[in-house]
Amino acid sequence: DMRVLFPEAVPFFARYERAIAQQASLTFEDYYAPLNMWTEVSVHPSADGMSQFFRDVTERKRAEDALRESRTKMEAALASMTDAVFISDAEGRFVHLNDAFAAFHRFPSKEECAQTLAEYPAILEVFLPDGTLAPLEMWAVPRALRGETATNAEYTLRRKDTGESWVGSYSFGPIRGRDGLIVGSVVVGRDITGRKRVDEELRRLNAELE
Repeated sequence: DMRVLFPEAVPFFARYERAIAQQASLTFEDYYAPLNMWTEVSVHPSADGMSQFFRDVTERKRAEDALRESRTKMEAALASMTDAVFISDAEGRFVHLNDAFAAFHRFPSKEECAQTLAEYPAILEVFLPDGTLAPLEMWAVPRALRGETATNAEYTLRRKDTGESWVGSYSFGPIRGRDGLIVGSVVVGRDITGRKRVDEELRRLNAELE
């Protein structure tokens, strides 16, 4: 019995039997421990028997595992940061954001954050340092997607639903692919409202002393 001779291949045999019983083609991936190999198997039953094709996909699976590990490490690093961090694709969809992003933008949780830049003008008003209302194209993400970089760019934000306002310091820049084209943006935001209030109070006291 092949199941006795090759017990590690029992899952393969079960899939073959299912394909034959259903007379339907089947493609699956499996790990074969004796050879430390991932294979993609295509099974095609017919009236005369069954044809099958094997393809070694070990390198692809290893690359996928490495990518998952890298993503897990990145998400852990973002979660540990107190600054709001968000990464967008070229269309302004947020592909990564951390818990501090939710707190910074006054959302109850990360899961309740709007996931695309286009949604935020209905939620927030953003003002430039001179007090003028910033059009969407002057927000951090669009500027980064145009290739701009900045450090400590100040904006005043106001929630439209609650009226709460705060001052944010932003650092941002574009993400480029191997061909040099911009494929996304990365933005870091920090709430500096308290620091601004202290600075203003110090200026007021200095003015009174003078």
